Amino acid sequence: MINKKRKKVTFNVLIIILCFSSSFLMINILNALFFPSSRRTSDDRRAFEIKRGIEAYIAQSNDYRLKNINLNNGSKVISTKTKWDELIYALGEPIYYVGENGTYIPVFVDLNNFYPENQKYKGFKIDVHSHEGNVDVDPWENEKECVVTIY
Repeated sequence: MINKKRKKVTFNVLIIILCFSSSFLMINILNALFFPSSRRTSDDRRAFEIKRGIEAYIAQSNDYRLKNINLNNGSKVISTKTKWDELIYALGEPIYYVGENGTYIPVFVDLNNFYPENQKYKGFKIDVHSHEGNVDVDPWENEKECVVTIY
C-alpha cells in the first residue's frame, strides 16, 4: 500500500515539474518572438540619449535650426548634408556664440559610446523639427541616410 502511494506522489510531482518547465520554455519562446534583441534595445537607448542631448542643447540655446554649431571641419550644420556623427562630435565640444553667456557646455561627454552595437546599423538618422523643438533619432541601416535633417 505504501509503495503505491509513493509511486502516485512521485508521478504527481513529475507532472507538476513538467508543467512548470514547459511553461518556462513557452515564456522564453514568446519573449524571443515578440520582443527585440538586447542589441536593438541598446541601440534604441543610444538613440534616446542622442535625442535627449540634442533637445537639451536646443532648449538651452533656443537654436532650433542648429545654426550656432560649428563642425570640426569649420563648417556649419547643413540639412541632409551633415553626417550624424559630425553633429555628435560638435556637441562634444563647447559651443561659442554671441549672446548672453557666450558659450554652452558640451552636451556629450563620452564620444566613443554613440556608435550602434548591432552590425546591421551604420549610424543614426537624426530629424530635427525646428518648429516643434523636438528631435527624432533612429538607428539606420543605410549609411547614406544617416544624416541630420532639419525641418
